[in-house]
Amino acid sequence: MMFLWAPSVVGQIATGIRLVDVQFSGDTQEEVVYLRQCAADLKSRIYEGPEWLDHVTERVRELCLQENGYYKAVVKSSARQLPDKDDTHQFVITFDLDVGPQYRTGRFDFTNNRVFSAEELRSMFDLASGDIFRPAKIRQGIARMRDAYIAREYPNFTPVPDTSIDDSRSVINVAIYVDEGEHTPPEKVLFEKAMAAWQAKRYTVANLTFQTLLNTYPNSEYARKARLALEDPRIAGCGQPWSPPECNGGSANDTVR
Repeated sequence: MMFLWAPSVVGQIATGIRLVDVQFSGDTQEEVVYLRQCAADLKSRIYEGPEWLDHVTERVRELCLQENGYYKAVVKSSARQLPDKDDTHQFVITFDLDVGPQYRTGRFDFTNNRVFSAEELRSMFDLASGDIFRPAKIRQGIARMRDAYIAREYPNFTPVPDTSIDDSRSVINVAIYVDEGEHTPPEKVLFEKAMAAWQAKRYTVANLTFQTLLNTYPNSEYARKARLALEDPRIAGCGQPWSPPECNGGSANDTVR
């Protein structure tokens, strides 16, 4: 990256930086549409800080190129300052691009999955084999996986994604190791949170959380444990308008969910 201006960095931080013009040079693969969209996005923002050019350059690489399949793109930048206008520093920026090959989506492999089949997990990714590879689609698919596991009461689900590039076919394969974690029903989560509040002597919180468990899951094994816990006089007298001082000032707003 090359800077072609003289004013101090301190001034730039104070007033912000706006891009008046964005230009591209080098190997662009003649994909002018996404570059025009990229330039419009960059010009719509105000930048700050001494590393603003690094941030802008990385944004071009990740959002403008990698999201269009140019996964190995190399971007260099240079900036030329114009006279200040509207209380901001004005710049013209040029990006020299070596975009490389455009990669497509290859295969998906899932390992250690038991709750969902590989076919079910694959359907959560809005990328067909042969589509332009887009990292954002991978992140969205992983978010859907997480939501699906939470819905099945696996709150500690952890995916471990990895990619491998097949340059001979210009495809990117995705492998996801699935750490499903322990199956944890919501009534167990409530019970554990209530017990944690009890041990911390937050008796009002414990009382109200145990009551929530009883009202929501009255027939569960944890409801039986909650009834036993509520027999403790330190908890039984809490959660009421006449709660004694030892309840530590808890209120309904403190209920652990």
